[in-house]
Amino acid sequence: CALPIFYILTQVCTDRRRNWDHRGESASVEVECSIRELRSTYWERIKLEMPEIVSFLLENCRDRIYAQANEILDQELGDKWDGETYEKNRSYTGQYGYTSVYLFLSVNYEEFSSSAKIPIILKLAKLDLQNGTTIPELVFSCCHNFPIKEALQKLIELGKRNESEEKVMKSVFEFQDHGDYNCLITLFFMATEYRNATNEYPSGLMLREIEESFFFLIELAKSNNLDLDKLLNQTAKGGQTSFDQASTYSETISRFLLGEKVKVKVNSVNNLFITPFFRVRLKPDRKSTRLNS
Repeated sequence: CALPIFYILTQVCTDRRRNWDHRGESASVEVECSIRELRSTYWERIKLEMPEIVSFLLENCRDRIYAQANEILDQELGDKWDGETYEKNRSYTGQYGYTSVYLFLSVNYEEFSSSAKIPIILKLAKLDLQNGTTIPELVFSCCHNFPIKEALQKLIELGKRNESEEKVMKSVFEFQDHGDYNCLITLFFMATEYRNATNEYPSGLMLREIEESFFFLIELAKSNNLDLDKLLNQTAKGGQTSFDQASTYSETISRFLLGEKVKVKVNSVNNLFITPFFRVRLKPDRKSTRLNS
């Protein structure tokens, strides 16, 4: 009974799309919205009238998604990956689906690098979206363990297929994990882990990637009229802020946050009673020299 229902649903949506084809590319957003509303309406009716069938379909859908993700992860991660690894990390607070686990298992904190590949991230992200993971969770995971602008850009594009950029970015910036970290604060997570592992401050390509990603997100916040001051002053449960992290790891971002156009609080203190400190000397003429760390 279930297969005919979904065959009919698919056919109705396909016919609706064909009927709109003559309107060209400019009507694509309107067409997709119409189809999504149609699917949603039929799906709600099916859930109410045939809950057993819905349960069966969802279970089969999860099995299919797991099989596809398992094949990808087994090929990419080898011995690092198995089903138990996924279940363990999925239940661990802060892990959001196959994409997050892939990023977590691909990172090398001691070398301040990651072996993750953007095409694989996108494949897993599409599976995760089918499985209930959200775009804000995917973007957060990427900021956490793969803070690369190109990857963030492509994940946000995935979200824009179903919603406007303004709605996507609002949800991305409002998302906080169990520790109240937002995407801007967690961009520095790899830098913190590198410092913890090596007792050295990060530098090089990955730090530049973090800085580029930070300014990319800031520009998106500005272009979508979001409250930048509120976002930058978000405080995690441990007392961390964007400025607190930037003052430790990035002179470039620190200077931006201290600029006249941004009202950022500088008097924060974390749960270890440590206040923001600089590894740079800010001179009156705005030039700086690095201090020995």
